[in-house]
Amino acid sequence: MLFEEKYSACDKYQSVVKSSEKGKTHYLENKSGFPVYQFHIDGGVIQDKDSRKCDFIVEAEMNRPVAYLIELKGSHIPEAIEQIESTVSIFRDKLRGYDIKPRIVIKRVNTCYINDSKYRNFKKKYPSVIVKAVTHTDVI
Repeated sequence: MLFEEKYSACDKYQSVVKSSEKGKTHYLENKSGFPVYQFHIDGGVIQDKDSRKCDFIVEAEMNRPVAYLIELKGSHIPEAIEQIESTVSIFRDKLRGYDIKPRIVIKRVNTCYINDSKYRNFKKKYPSVIVKAVTHTDVI
């Protein structure tokens, strides 16, 4: 487990984990009944307002543990990428051995960011990255 269970904002076997902020939402449907944990990173685990970090990490204890790094953003994908990369850097030791799955949920999609080299390089590093407008659901 990435952090102590007492910091998790969901029940250990919760069927749906909802991470939301300002009209943007990520859902994790836990159809397989794996242990799951939701950690509010920005303003929760990390209180420092000056450090760059993603909004949530949702962890699923599967055969290979998975960490969904969730950034809920207006439209600025490059900033979301920086926040996710910073979070990976901050928790590098804790995330060792995890399958890291970045999720960027944005209010509106600006295609110039998707075609940008920063996004393409991030996609090469994390092929499972998903950028969705307003809502995204992962199913395990």
